[in-house]
Amino acid sequence: MIPLLEIHGWEELKHFSQKQRELILKISGFSETAWGSRGVELGTDLPQGLWAASIQQALDEFGSHPHILQKFHKGRLIAHPYRDRAGEMRTMQGRVRLCPYILSSTARPTCAARLQRSAPPTRSCCTE
Repeated sequence: MIPLLEIHGWEELKHFSQKQRELILKISGFSETAWGSRGVELGTDLPQGLWAASIQQALDEFGSHPHILQKFHKGRLIAHPYRDRAGEMRTMQGRVRLCPYILSSTARPTCAARLQRSAPPTRSCCTE
């Protein structure tokens, strides 16, 4: 039994309704599609057929490129200051996406930088 989903295997995920698909499917490990938002599928954004195909691809590639499944948590709205093109300070309501950049050139990986991106509430912060 897969905890919280009450299913016995990933095959059952293919038949989830859009509401049940508040899930993120993403490739894990060392792959050209395993960074940024590449290789990330938000279940509620996909039509049923594409969701089922993504699950099947994850199952087919498991031996060479394992995938992980996470519950999707929508970011909360915040008031975020920004400068408009005229240089005036403005405030927008939006969701923030934080991206740490981890460098592992030494024995101890360190967070070298952070990128913060804001998006209006009508736009997903998950995609580039």
